[in-house]
Formats: sequence, C-alpha cells, structure tokens
Amino acid sequence: MKVCVVCRSVGTVVAGGIETYVREVYSRISEEENVTVITGKYGKEVGLFTEFKKEVKTITYPFLSRHNPLSRIFTWFGIPIYDDEVEAITLIPFVFIHLLRNHYDAVVVNSPLFVPLVKFLRQKCVFVNHGSIGEKRYFFMRTFRPDNAISCSEFIRKDLLDKFNIDSKVIHHGVNLEEFGDGDSGIRKRYAINKNDVLILGVGRFVPWKHFDILIKILPKLPEKTKLMLIGEGIEKENLVKLVDELGLEERVIFAGIVDRISPYFAASDVFALMSKGEAFGVVYVEAMAAGKPIITYRMGAAPEIVDESFALLLEDGDSVDTMAKKVAAFLKRDLKKMGVLARKRAKDFAWDIAAKKTLKAMRTL
Repeated sequence: MKVCVVCRSVGTVVAGGIETYVREVYSRISEEENVTVITGKYGKEVGLFTEFKKEVKTITYPFLSRHNPLSRIFTWFGIPIYDDEVEAITLIPFVFIHLLRNHYDAVVVNSPLFVPLVKFLRQKCVFVNHGSIGEKRYFFMRTFRPDNAISCSEFIRKDLLDKFNIDSKVIHHGVNLEEFGDGDSGIRKRYAINKNDVLILGVGRFVPWKHFDILIKILPKLPEKTKLMLIGEGIEKENLVKLVDELGLEERVIFAGIVDRISPYFAASDVFALMSKGEAFGVVYVEAMAAGKPIITYRMGAAPEIVDESFALLLEDGDSVDTMAKKVAAFLKRDLKKMGVLARKRAKDFAWDIAAKKTLKAMRTL
C-alpha cells in the first residue's frame, strides 16, 4: 500500500502537536507500508525524521513559512488569514504537481485546504482533523468530502459532524512513556527553585487563546512558595512579561524560552497547567501524565475525555480569578505524589502504537 502524508511543516519549521503526530504514527506505519511525507522547507530543519525511521521517505518543497517576513503579505492587504494557512496555500502547487505525477492508495492530509486538491485529482483522501475548523471559512468541505476522516478527540469529532455532516473515527494522539522517566537534569537548581517550592509548569505558544495571563494573575493569591515556569515563545511574550512586572512577580515567574527536551522540565515541576479553553486534544496533557504530574486545566474542549479528576483540577469557564485561585490553592494541598501515580497510570491508555494501528486500519478500509 502506497501512502502519501501531506503536512505543511513536519521536521522542517516547527515541531508541534501535529508534527509529532505525523512523526510517531507514520514512522510506525512505514514498517508495514510504503510511506512518503510531503512537507515544506524553510531555513534550518528541525529534523524530526532524520533521527527517526529511515523507511519514511520525506520530500520537502519551498514554501512561505511563518518565519518569513513575506508571510505577512496577506495581512498587509487586509486579507484575514492565519500563518498555518499561508504555509499550506503556498505548498499547494507543489503538492498538486507531485500528486499529478504519482498515484497513491491513500493521501493523508492534516489541513482541510488540501482536501479539494486531492479529490480534484481523484485520489483517495483521508482527512485527519486536529482542531475545530470554521464552517464559513472552509465551506468547500461540504462539496469536496474526504473518503475517510479521523478526529483526534470526541470533542473534535462532534464539531466536524455538526458543521459539515462528516463523521469521523476518533483516534487519540499518544505519548512515548519511556521519554518521561528521567530526572530533571538539574533544572530546579539552575533556576534556584527550592525543595519546598511548588513549581507549576506551563508549556505552549504565547498566544492569546492559551491564556497564560490567567496563571500569572492567579499566582499572587497562592502561597509565596508557589512558583510558575513558562516554556515557549510567541506574540504575547511582551504582554506576559509586562504583567509579571506590574504584579511584582519577577522572583516567582520564570520564562524558560524554547527548550530542546521537555521531559526534564516536566520532571522538575510539581504540577502542570494548561489554561486554553478549547484544546482539540492537547498532547501536553498526556506528556504531563506520562511524567506523573497532576494537571490544572478547564473543563472544556477535549480535556474531560483525556484527563481524570482523580489527578486533575477542572476549572469552570465562568470562574473568576479569585475563585480559580481558591480552587488551585486547595488542589495544591492534596497529595501531589499520589495524584502523579494516577496520572502516569492513565497515560498508558495513550500509546502511539495504538494510534498507528487504528490509523492504518482506517486507511485499509478505503
């Protein structure tokens, strides 16, 4: 079986949740089937595949990366378009030519923008949905429908069904448990975090919908020994730093930037927090669970189907900062070690091997 996977930035520009999914799932599928990955190329490569399975053939084409200043050309003319859409659109001509010259038994796409292209060329299309997509923005999905669809959570399956009447199979993302058993590699010592300090870890892009500002606003209402470490970068960085300064939290909030390996930082933390309100899945949830860390998040998006209240605090959307602070303070008084054991146990339900087998089965039914 010949499989083509189209993903705008696997192993070349960013290494986020979708890129991790493609690497982990299709490198495993390549052990049984012929897999080719088409992706964009810009500058220095991250190298997700160079360090992985040699069976995966990766073809890179030049595209307008979000890191290229020219990617803002659409916004200059007042055209509302997201950076990932710019990347996908500029990659489309190369994908078109490749699929015109090569026939596959299944073409897997990770963006709805590629669905019409694959269907126009009369190849079998599997759409993997990693997030909520706009009904008006992607209106063409009602006409150009994939031959099969996969959603990363029940939350996203319902969203796709309600908006486009496209049903899909739920296949959760996974985690490599063995990557999250090491120590903190001196992280706490490096940042002068004492043994009795409680370290809350936040991970992700600094963008408005991740709501890292809420964690910062809660912090002054928590015991002095509670500290916050944020890993990531993004357009909200300046605003977050300013908020920390305004609240006088310079000694309690640590901006660690972008790191090569996330596992030591999970190991160094006591609790993980993710305050976005509509995560389609949230790979960082299962990574935190694999590291044996209790979780603080909202009772929204895919969170209720991924985490369990035996080790997680699920906040309500309408909670005020004061209410959330009281809930978090009470949560931190619980047995964090015991909750961590339960979290690690739950993580075992999310394995990339399982995801790969289910995905391969879905492709073979085309």
